[in-house]
Amino acid sequence: MTGSPARPESWAQVIRQALCSNSGLDADAWFPVSTHAQSARDEAAAAIAICRACPVRRQCLALSLRHWDVGQYGVWGGLIAADREMLRRRMLARRGSALRPKPPSTRVVSFLLAAVRWRKRTCDCTRMALDVLIVDDSQPFLDAARDLLEQQGLRVVGLASTSAEAMRRSAELRPDVVLIDIMLAGESGFELARQLSARDSGAAALILISTHSRADFAGLIAESPAAGFLPKSDLSADAILRILDGASGPSPH
Repeated sequence: MTGSPARPESWAQVIRQALCSNSGLDADAWFPVSTHAQSARDEAAAAIAICRACPVRRQCLALSLRHWDVGQYGVWGGLIAADREMLRRRMLARRGSALRPKPPSTRVVSFLLAAVRWRKRTCDCTRMALDVLIVDDSQPFLDAARDLLEQQGLRVVGLASTSAEAMRRSAELRPDVVLIDIMLAGESGFELARQLSARDSGAAALILISTHSRADFAGLIAESPAAGFLPKSDLSADAILRILDGASGPSPH
């Protein structure tokens, strides 16, 4: 990210290692002018692509969220301003809700950064030919999870942000796997899993996901019809396949 306003020294330390510093792109490329989110993503596609390969993307995104006076404009950490604002609001809501466990504020950021490392994995592609539906109320997470799983060989055939949309999309797409966020906005991922299981009689493998640890919901996870649980920070094609194979997934946190 270049062409930024004055910033703390920590910004300068990150920028010195960032790919954007030597990208050759005009500074305007990092500041889309469209007010429509998808149009802004399209407008900043070249800048976002550079961010996705950047070794300090994690630090860049974290700093942009922490220092909002500087990071509220342009592309930082591979996300446009609208996506970062959505992520920031979600993090603040999670921290402030008395009804939810309060995870460290970095958990959501940690997943997004891990998800866009674009690491390549060795895999048996015949086993990876699975259709996946992802259900989560965070658009930045949906985008990052889709990018990660498709990079690792899975087919993400659909995204949903509400229980009603998930029920409809599941019926239309008939996925092999449905990833379900435990805490959808105003809704329960556990209840959605029960509804899908009752309607489809196990046609799709249901996997619960969360920014929280397995221990936070151990009883509810055990009682659910889901095939398994994954912390979002551990999400990968390999982890999904381990659950489908009946092997143990990532260690509980």
